Amino acid sequence: HGLAVSDTAGELVIAAHTDSSIHVEWSEKSENFLTGEVSLERSVQAADVEFNVTAVALSGNHRWLYASDHTGRVHRFRLPELEKVQELQVSDAPITAMSMLLGGISVLAGDAVGAVTQLFRVRDSNNYPHLRVVRFFPPHGSPVVRIIPEQRRKGFAVLDESGNLGIYHSTSERQALFRPLA
Repeated sequence: HGLAVSDTAGELVIAAHTDSSIHVEWSEKSENFLTGEVSLERSVQAADVEFNVTAVALSGNHRWLYASDHTGRVHRFRLPELEKVQELQVSDAPITAMSMLLGGISVLAGDAVGAVTQLFRVRDSNNYPHLRVVRFFPPHGSPVVRIIPEQRRKGFAVLDESGNLGIYHSTSERQALFRPLA
């Protein structure tokens, strides 16, 4: 039902989900120096989960997969094992869309009331990373259907179910634009 893709010079990772399972495919790239042709060596990992998956996102370093659910939680999985290591309540509404912010470290989670929450891994006193809420962008009433990060700055665009476009800047925690597309 949903898809996340992360592509680097040496690896392509694709995560897909159904309502109750997550599938991750890794493809290690190798290039033929004479022809320039790239070949992929593929491996797949899959897991059934105990929650209703609504969206997935992949960290830029391919070490973490994030999956959201219909109760407003984000679940963090260690890759490549696809081992669940954390869940965090992010919203009282279902999470409807997720994306990684520029840099592949911060996760953006949009919900059914139009709010967007920014999550970030922070290290505890034992130097172990935990996902935490770092910013919250207030709801505007309609479910988020797509979050698109900027390619060069820490901004992102949000499209909601009612056809409204919101443009946000994460560092200043402000909404730069909100208007109907029609």
